[in-house]
Amino acid sequence: MNWQQIVQEEVFDALEKEFPERPRSLAEIFQKAVEAHTDKTAIVFEGQNISFRALGDSVKKAAHVLRNQYGVEAGDRVAVLFGTEPTFAISVWAALSIGAIVCPMNIRYRQRELQYQLELTDPKVILLDSDLLDSVLPIRGEIPSLEAIFATRDNLPEGVQPFSALTHGPVPEEMPFRYVEETDPAFIFFTAGTTGRAKGAVNSHRSLIYSFLRARISPAGGQPAQVLCIPIPLHYTGGCKSFLGGFYNGTKCIFLKHWKIDELLEAVQEHKVTNLFALGSIWALAVASPNFSKYDLSSIQVVFYGGSSTPAAVINRISEALPHAPQVQGYGMTECNGGTVEVDALARPTSCGLPNATTQLRIANEYDDDLPANQVGQILIRNAQIFSGYWKNESATEEVMLGGWYHSGDMGYLDEEGRLHIAGREKDMIIRGQENIYPAEIEAVISQHPSVGEVAVIGVPDEIFGEQVLAIVVPRNGVEIEEEVIRQLCQEQLAGFKVPKFVQYREQPLPRNSGGKILKRELQSSS
Repeated sequence: MNWQQIVQEEVFDALEKEFPERPRSLAEIFQKAVEAHTDKTAIVFEGQNISFRALGDSVKKAAHVLRNQYGVEAGDRVAVLFGTEPTFAISVWAALSIGAIVCPMNIRYRQRELQYQLELTDPKVILLDSDLLDSVLPIRGEIPSLEAIFATRDNLPEGVQPFSALTHGPVPEEMPFRYVEETDPAFIFFTAGTTGRAKGAVNSHRSLIYSFLRARISPAGGQPAQVLCIPIPLHYTGGCKSFLGGFYNGTKCIFLKHWKIDELLEAVQEHKVTNLFALGSIWALAVASPNFSKYDLSSIQVVFYGGSSTPAAVINRISEALPHAPQVQGYGMTECNGGTVEVDALARPTSCGLPNATTQLRIANEYDDDLPANQVGQILIRNAQIFSGYWKNESATEEVMLGGWYHSGDMGYLDEEGRLHIAGREKDMIIRGQENIYPAEIEAVISQHPSVGEVAVIGVPDEIFGEQVLAIVVPRNGVEIEEEVIRQLCQEQLAGFKVPKFVQYREQPLPRNSGGKILKRELQSSS
């Protein structure tokens, strides 16, 4: 059997019997949510309360235009480049509802980074914030299938349509939605890679639907959120799925496009947020604010954090401020979202918890043999949220899905109770807050400088963000290079979060193994 057949037999066969009445597509979920929660508030954004009915009408209009005027078919890609704002929600639901594949992309990316993702996904339509036009317009000729670009303002360049053209006009009389198969692709989320290029992880309608169902039966699920705030960009898997799942449950979502930590805390207090889907780094910033204790955060029912390890001091400070709210810590990745959950992070701060209801977990050695408790090996995982493979990269898919298990590249162990503990990563990837950073990409940019002989980029511990970027540079022929020159070079070609916070110089060549690979662990131990 191939890996898809193994996963179907080992994961989905039983679930399909357990949930025979499940929705089969995200268009079905959207339509039912609008009908069930018509007059409730779906989104609060910059003083506006947008009802499920109003959002539903906008999505129907946009779906009608994309399908009937621009010919978007099932399986066509639609690139979405918006922040946490209603345009993101309208774009995503409209594309999903006509069977298109949504490709959310990082709005902090520059032209060089966006070009790779746009060329790989080859979207038929791009929906974006007008601030990104300067990065996208020069490369539109490199996207063969591109038919239209919609941006959020008037007085747009030739060939770019206003986003308002999708949502103005009457609600179509005929339902424009297209119901696809549950195994059809719904999203391409860009995920981590060690070669400097992110891979596009395909998520099916089924994987999203089971993600919503899993949340309901998870030991940390409890009652669906009443008021949800997601202070991370929605192009990330966790943020996007949290919003979609909230819509499925009729949850009011507080959207904050731009915020500082006190503005986030004020929003929690004002809107009586019950669920704050934040990262450990955001909670660290919150408890470090001198005004933290001034805000009434008693509405929060559950404290969830993930993305990177959360310092024990932050966990304890949260407990002091919110003694009524259990702290929940999760482990997962784009390919297998929502793998484990620790329902009492205060008692077990180093644990990522037990596998979720739909998750199977193994710790294996280099031969894929299972290891006993407390022995470190690679984390292998599969669940109902598993991806469908990497877009246009079958060899990489086969490599990580050997034997029907996703080989995470993360190292960890299971304790006697079956709880997962992370020991490190095989991958060189740096996790700074919610951002996955690929060192090879930064190294390629720094290597462009004529005075750079060698360069290695590694992550170093940081109390707030988990890790920061350190560039170790060996100058050519002993030439002096100012740190600001290195940072400026990176700023011109990379997103700001990838720019090294630290630059370290050394006279000796970088340590390498017999195959010529840089020994980054040796560099990390001496940095």
